[in-house]
Amino acid sequence: MQFFRRAGATGHVFRTRFGRRTALGLAWSGFVLPFDTLAVVPTTAQTVELTLQVQTADRQELIVAGSVLIRLVTDTAVAMFDFTVDVASGAHREHWRDNVRIAVIEQIQKSIRRHAATVSVIDAIAAPAAFETAVQAALERGQSALASRGIQFEACMLTQVTPGDRKLAEALGASERQALLAAADAAIHERQMKAAEHSRLLQSFEAETTLRLEDERSRLVARRGENLIAEATAEASAARRRLEAVAGMAPPQLMAAALLRAAESGHLGHVTITSDVIAALQGTGEPTP
Repeated sequence: MQFFRRAGATGHVFRTRFGRRTALGLAWSGFVLPFDTLAVVPTTAQTVELTLQVQTADRQELIVAGSVLIRLVTDTAVAMFDFTVDVASGAHREHWRDNVRIAVIEQIQKSIRRHAATVSVIDAIAAPAAFETAVQAALERGQSALASRGIQFEACMLTQVTPGDRKLAEALGASERQALLAAADAAIHERQMKAAEHSRLLQSFEAETTLRLEDERSRLVARRGENLIAEATAEASAARRRLEAVAGMAPPQLMAAALLRAAESGHLGHVTITSDVIAALQGTGEPTP
């Protein structure tokens, strides 16, 4: 007898003895007879890589590449694919992954080719998500066919949708770069126009502010002049009234009135009354002896 040691911690082990298959469980290890056959079906998620070459509506070659995430239903998959392992090494004898990959691609290649035939190469590159949607829809429609072979679809992701012709890819790349440069130039021009408009608005605002300040200054100057004229007019009117009040007085009376006003205003200090002052007030012109 032999002791099977390398079934793996994530594989479901099946033993075939005398044509009868028996499920031994996850990561089983134990004694096997020389005529026993062991199969180990992985229970972890498996990634199926895909690369398809299709033709677009404008008859251009297109490369669609990505991956599909699947899980194997162990009881069904062990009957559909060869998961036989070498008892001594624990390695699979057959390339079961290639067969699973073929089964998955059979379900999606028609949908990818059908979608590619409806779009141009430029549209296909611009919208790669449409291919991913087509792949997911095809796998969901073919879920029953896959399930019958022990394959359960989990998710898909396309990583590449590119022209098959290198020169076409370079031309499209140059066109894309040109479009990016044009967009960058347009953005720069727009920023410059906005800056110029902002500068123009700022200058206009400054000019309007200056005009308003000049108008205010002009009004202040005019108001100041009006005030000065009003003050001068008032002073002239007051002086005229004062003169009119004393216009008919004789010189002695004028002198007496001036002395009286000075005394009333408090501007008159000490006054010495001499004979000359008395003579002037009497109007005789001669001093009193």
